[in-house]
Amino acid sequence: MPVEFLQEPSRNEWNSFVDRSPQGSIFCYYEWLEFSTGNDFRILVYTENGKIVAGMPLPFFSKRRIKLPKLTQKMGVLFEDLSNLKYASKLEKEKKIIYEFVDVLRQEKKSYNIAFDWHFDNWLPFYWKGFEQTTWYTYVIDFSAKNLDSIWQDMDERTRNSIRKAQKIPLNVCETRDLRHLYMLDKITFDRQRRKMPYSYEYVEKLYKTFKDNIQMLEAIDGNGNVHAINLYISDKKSVYYLMSGANPDLRNSGAQNLIQWEAIKHYYDKVRYFDFEGSIIENIEANFRKFGGEQKPYFYIYDNTIVNALRRILKTIVK
Repeated sequence: MPVEFLQEPSRNEWNSFVDRSPQGSIFCYYEWLEFSTGNDFRILVYTENGKIVAGMPLPFFSKRRIKLPKLTQKMGVLFEDLSNLKYASKLEKEKKIIYEFVDVLRQEKKSYNIAFDWHFDNWLPFYWKGFEQTTWYTYVIDFSAKNLDSIWQDMDERTRNSIRKAQKIPLNVCETRDLRHLYMLDKITFDRQRRKMPYSYEYVEKLYKTFKDNIQMLEAIDGNGNVHAINLYISDKKSVYYLMSGANPDLRNSGAQNLIQWEAIKHYYDKVRYFDFEGSIIENIEANFRKFGGEQKPYFYIYDNTIVNALRRILKTIVK
């Protein structure tokens, strides 16, 4: 059978495939799935001649609902690079593989709620299988298409002025390892918005320890030693992702976070192809990302609650 569950000894083969896949990201690495789910996951793979050509991570596999772990931007279906195929052949192959993956989900009686990578652009096979989708957006700077001067010029004028203001204070941007301070500032932001903190410090600490070689934390600090803001970035071989941030609420108007973003863009410019702001459907957050001049990229949140809805109907019948 070309479709099977990946076995643990094949983790390196899987990670290598993730790096090759246009839809692959650090959020699909075997180690990410281990830490973020407490080792509660499976990976469906489609193989040809013993080689992985497609895959589908399934976090929280022991539960009825497959869903994204905390601080995980995307997973979905990954394909090998199919650009060598005729377009019609590419679509047909994607359809065949997705159908096989969906058949396994249905046999296992799992509902599915996952955001896909923005490189995934063919959700029709899921639609034909009864799935639904919502379109979300992220903003991405493609470093291969712009130099730093053009990135600066493409920014909103107010964003550039905010960065200049921070430079005049002056604020110094430097690396930090103070994860607890970042978490504290992040929590203050959630508290101010009257939102529950969605992840614990222990969870963030585990992420940091697992991927410390892929993480950079930058802080903006003034001459009096006051930390204005801290941002955390995580990268793989293709992209860097703006994953976490926190700002001192008493110093929010200093332009610190915009300055950190600009310094991060300069730092990663010759290291990866894409700077991914991770997007947001919250209007004021989206506006801030857009003002950095990135290109809007739609991506799919694909879901299938057939199993869950069926169980709810059964429970309602029993209760009656």
